[in-house]
Formats: sequence, C-alpha cells, structure tokens
Amino acid sequence: MDNPRVSVDGVTIDVTLSGPRVQAAGTPVKSVLQPPKEEDGKMPTMLKKDQPVTVLANTLDYDSTASRSDHKGGARLFQGDTSIKADEIVLDDKKGDLSGRAGHDHDDARANRPERQKDRVRSIGAAKDFSYEDATRRLTYTGDAHA
Repeated sequence: MDNPRVSVDGVTIDVTLSGPRVQAAGTPVKSVLQPPKEEDGKMPTMLKKDQPVTVLANTLDYDSTASRSDHKGGARLFQGDTSIKADEIVLDDKKGDLSGRAGHDHDDARANRPERQKDRVRSIGAAKDFSYEDATRRLTYTGDAHA
C-alpha cells in the first residue's frame, strides 16, 4: 500500500476506508513514513523532520482518526543515526509523541550534544518502557532504566 504519506509492505494488509484505518501483518511489516506537511501531522522532534522514518514490526495498526500508529512484535524504528527497538512502538501524529514498551533500546548519536559541538556523541539508553513527549521535549525511561 502506498500513498504520499506512508508506504506499507506486509503479508496481509486490511484497509478500512472510513477513517481510514490500516492493519497489516507479516514478518516483518515494513512501514516507511514520509516527512509530514504541517497540515498532515507532526513528526516527533527527536527525529529529523525532513527525512523518512522506517519501522519494522510483526503487526501495524494505524488509526487516522486517532492519529496513532501502533507497531507490535519485535518493533524497530530507524532514521539516520537514530534507532529504537521495542516490543511495541507507538507514534502519535497529532502530538508528535513516541513511546515504546518492554525490551526497549534507544541509540541516538545526536542526543545530549552541546549546540556548538560538531562531533557526534553517541547516546544509548535501555529500559522496559520509554516515552517521548514532544510538547515538553522530554524522553523518559522507566523500569530497569540505563542510559
């Protein structure tokens, strides 16, 4: 399934036109999210807003009414130097929030870098759960957290 905002590859893809709602399954389901236009949604600011984001998982459930995509089962998100691994990754297109549950690893070479520093500094975090709130630009690790 392809449209200007997202491309989804999976073994099965079910599209409900009212909404729309997209549910996909397969190992893996590959979603490539294109950078949104302002009227189309919001990318979490911890990600680069001008580059596509790739998410691999066993299932995808996207509900456009709720502006939420839920990627479950061995979920992995990639964009440039940033990668996130979790059992479940949830993206909120309306708020720009991002969360992961159980088995999370986060690796962001841009995190915790002073503004004037030109060299990249790798930052790695691990926890059972994490959440990124775009409004406050806060990333919170919980449950056996390590950064």
